[in-house]
Amino acid sequence: MPKHVIKPLVFLFIVFLVSGCSSSKVMVRSYMQDKTRIDQKMNGNAGYLLGSPVAEDAGEKKTTRKIYVLEFSKAAPDQQEESDENVVKYKQNDESGNEQIINTQEIRSRGLTQVELPSSSGELVGTVIVENSVVEYIVEKDDTLQKISKKFYGEYSKWPKIYENNKEVIENPDFVRPGTVLKISIE
Repeated sequence: MPKHVIKPLVFLFIVFLVSGCSSSKVMVRSYMQDKTRIDQKMNGNAGYLLGSPVAEDAGEKKTTRKIYVLEFSKAAPDQQEESDENVVKYKQNDESGNEQIINTQEIRSRGLTQVELPSSSGELVGTVIVENSVVEYIVEKDDTLQKISKKFYGEYSKWPKIYENNKEVIENPDFVRPGTVLKISIE
């Protein structure tokens, strides 16, 4: 097929693809890159076993090539509204099955999670500190196990602990899907 026919067909395909993706929050980015051509630098005898190669008069060789890149990315699912922009909140289930919302600043400052136990009459009896509690964390866009480990434990090297606790949810430790719910133990 001639080049003057292929280019308009590719353009029409991209237009149809983009128009269908615009309603589902898909972002399209296109750009052009110049990459060096390492295959143009030839040394040696160019295949001649005896003698020297014939001088080339082909002119100047192109040392770069243009690559057209078209990227499609879908935004993460809408997150629930957050009251503070800088405070990330997580849901935590205590032993009785009630959900609590805590933030990372509380986790870092205490290192332990407090659970208030109500009495049967509805009055608060006291506060119990649970040392090995589990926090449910919803993975956000561009999160990795290392970044999550830094949020909860303060260091990147404890990501295998998170992976071991969530093997049934995480297929590949190098890639964690946004929206995945991870159970992270707080020590």
